[in-house]
Amino acid sequence: MKKPIEVRGIQFPSLREAAKHFGAHYGNAVRRFNSGWPIDQALGLEAHKIKRPSKGKKVATSAGEFASMTDAAEHFGVSVAVLNARLESGWSPDEAVGLIPHKRRSKTINPVECEGKTFPNGWALAQAYGKKEKLVAKRLRLGWTPEQAVELAQRPPRYRDQYGNARGTVWREMEAVGDAQYPVTELGEYKLYLVTNKINGKEYVGITISPLWERFNGHKAAAKKGRKTKLYNAMRRYGVDNFSIKLLRCDARSFSKLQQQEIAEIAARDAINAGYNVSPGGSVGTPDSIKVGDMVFPSRGAAAEYFGVRVSAFNLRVSRLGWTPEQAAEIEPRDKFARQQFVIEGKTYRSLQQLAEAYSIDYKLLWSRVRSHGWSIEQALEITPPPESVKARGIPVVAFGNEYPSLDACARANGVVAGSLWLRVSKYGQSPEDAIRHLQSPESRRRGKSRKRDSD
Repeated sequence: MKKPIEVRGIQFPSLREAAKHFGAHYGNAVRRFNSGWPIDQALGLEAHKIKRPSKGKKVATSAGEFASMTDAAEHFGVSVAVLNARLESGWSPDEAVGLIPHKRRSKTINPVECEGKTFPNGWALAQAYGKKEKLVAKRLRLGWTPEQAVELAQRPPRYRDQYGNARGTVWREMEAVGDAQYPVTELGEYKLYLVTNKINGKEYVGITISPLWERFNGHKAAAKKGRKTKLYNAMRRYGVDNFSIKLLRCDARSFSKLQQQEIAEIAARDAINAGYNVSPGGSVGTPDSIKVGDMVFPSRGAAAEYFGVRVSAFNLRVSRLGWTPEQAAEIEPRDKFARQQFVIEGKTYRSLQQLAEAYSIDYKLLWSRVRSHGWSIEQALEITPPPESVKARGIPVVAFGNEYPSLDACARANGVVAGSLWLRVSKYGQSPEDAIRHLQSPESRRRGKSRKRDSD
């Protein structure tokens, strides 16, 4: 906030100087001013006027009609703000004042049909087939069929076009435009999009070959990281939730044609003067070109896509870790920091993260299985059965002449901690009887009590 500012007839070189002059907290002043408070209120020179909900709105309940929300709130013993918020959220008047319980409505009603049956949404589909709800929802969002999402049909190819047909790994095909290399993809994948500020209507025109939701997430992430452009400054000021993205057209047949469309759209909307664009677009766009080997790419994203490296990893290596573009693209060795590669079912994957994405498995779960528990890659990906451990398989256990369905059941029956019993049986190789005797010994129990007292 180094722009000159006038407060009560006094000129200050910056908001910091104004805050210092009036004895106000600078951080609070900046936050309030960016939130739209008048400068006098931001500096605490005047009381902040909070916009109160309308009190003249009639409220009709089954117990009678009230002339205003204030009357209804006082009659039923709720605050006006709570009553107003409930009504604006779609609660009925009786629910808002507490005459009847509020019935939670389903946030999303998106019927899904699978094997001739109709389910209200993806979560209901997942529960019906015993699958993880978030995993099924993610698969449906990525374009899997319901049968594929619940593993009744073969999973779709990892890399596919807009029609679901398999295509080559990432954007291997490139076209030369001048001295730069641009990605080649299917018709319909060259997208011209518009980001709009819902509050003031200002616009930003952009182009991408990625899904719109993925590009929009990239904009939001850049704004949160503090990147300084007109668009990202506005997203921080107004909040990322107050911006939306929509597709303008996707009929370009090449990346160069897409750039021409961008230039024309920015000019037609005057998006530099009246919006958030800072350049005319096309080859004079905001991304910086980058040279990898003998090839020049219009942006880091295009280079990362071409060499099959995650865009975020490529950016991190070049901008923060100081890697050369060739090392970031993994075409030159960097032995000390080289990632382990995995060959699964005839395909090479550069990292566990890439494996997790390819097989739709949670990355943290995959990492834990491989790094912490010593599972093989095939076992961790559920291609082959998991290790023959008691905890992993839940096989019956015999201890002291009694048979238990699992090690956990055995631990509960003998009054010991299941995790400690599993550790001694699976890691130290003790028999269930020896492990239970050790855990039941007075010395072991004293150590357990001592640890509990220390934690308390």
